[in-house]
Amino acid sequence: MQAWYHCENVYPFVPQEILDRAESVRASLPNKYCDPKIAADLFAECLDEHLLCDELGVNVVSIEHHSGINSLYGASPMILGILARQTKKVRILSLGTLITIRPDPVRVAEEYATADVAIARWYQATPTRSAMSTDFGRRST
Repeated sequence: MQAWYHCENVYPFVPQEILDRAESVRASLPNKYCDPKIAADLFAECLDEHLLCDELGVNVVSIEHHSGINSLYGASPMILGILARQTKKVRILSLGTLITIRPDPVRVAEEYATADVAIARWYQATPTRSAMSTDFGRRST
């Protein structure tokens, strides 16, 4: 049996009154509510958890969620590249790169091909082709 670990890398520090007024906490919050230092610390914490997975023999899943408070992972190929460089044993699975909302699906393929070369061991990517009609990724400053 294989064990897999997934970290959403959530950002839980947006004031509740802002969340209550938001149309959607997933796609409509401006990035002014995200402290870059805290976000960097959260990334470091999650990546350290992935390193622990490598030591324990637990495989890693990265799911792209377009950088919202429910997940700061907005670019799975980047996470794959980081994990490929820092881990030695884990299998790496990437899910959720929405190719239908990206202007150039070939670019998505190039990003994963680059990750494939960098990893030089088992990984699997599963781009998805549909999403809600929400304009993900747009952030006002």
